Amino acid sequence: ESCRGTSGSEGVFRPFFDEQTDGEDTVRWLELQPWFSGDLALWGISYLGNTAWAIANSNVADQVKAMSLHVTLTNFRDRTYAFGGFTLETCIGWTITMQNVIRTSGMNLVSAMLSMRKAKALAQRAIGTIPLREADRVVTPEGVGWWQDWMDHAEPGDPWWDPIDYGGAA
Repeated sequence: ESCRGTSGSEGVFRPFFDEQTDGEDTVRWLELQPWFSGDLALWGISYLGNTAWAIANSNVADQVKAMSLHVTLTNFRDRTYAFGGFTLETCIGWTITMQNVIRTSGMNLVSAMLSMRKAKALAQRAIGTIPLREADRVVTPEGVGWWQDWMDHAEPGDPWWDPIDYGGAA
């Protein structure tokens, strides 16, 4: 299963904001399957680990019996605005990576790897963009919705980030 808006999945990819409801829908689908025992274990690395946290912090959390998560966070805002400031290099790199995931869906491995080779030069151009709000236009001409959201919600304690803080599930 792919996150909404990635790898051929319908919808718009809004990092972290749809994984909880989509995860709940998936678990409810599982519950209807005759082969589902009711025991659910979640596994994930990086972003996919975060999707597991989203489920563990949802209305279907009682179905989760175990989780094995690696290199993941319960609160993406802390990664986006670490140490009191915007983590520009990390965020532009992540944005380029996710745009490549979205763009290369169905692409053969060699083409996908060549696309990633261009990412370093693209990242350097984007990092040097002023105003920073326009750096996403270097990544893709139409811009990146989540980049604009991050620019709009830069203040510490902005409640916009609260729905994607899964620390309570830890």
